[in-house]
Amino acid sequence: FPSLGSINDVAHHYTIGSLRLLKNIRDLNLQWASLDGEALLKAVPKLERLRGFDIAGLLGMKQDFGTLRSIDIQPYVAVSLLLKVLSRLLGLEDLQFEGTMFEPY
Repeated sequence: FPSLGSINDVAHHYTIGSLRLLKNIRDLNLQWASLDGEALLKAVPKLERLRGFDIAGLLGMKQDFGTLRSIDIQPYVAVSLLLKVLSRLLGLEDLQFEGTMFEPY
């Protein structure tokens, strides 16, 4: 029986591959999906609104993505992670989240 990690890798590859076929999609709801944010944004270059996404998937971004205008991330994000991600989303106009998590010094 394959390990859970292998299943997640296949699901990630399949999801990103499927999204590449929808290059003109502008609004996407990925409730509780764990995907590589940079791969996702490259797969759907016209994406303007992303909802229900795990912000951790956006941490590895190495380039700026200016087309994303609105993002609704999963609740309770660490402030330091949020600031790091926001530095790569230069065209962002709308940000929604339920709250921030306590970060010890």
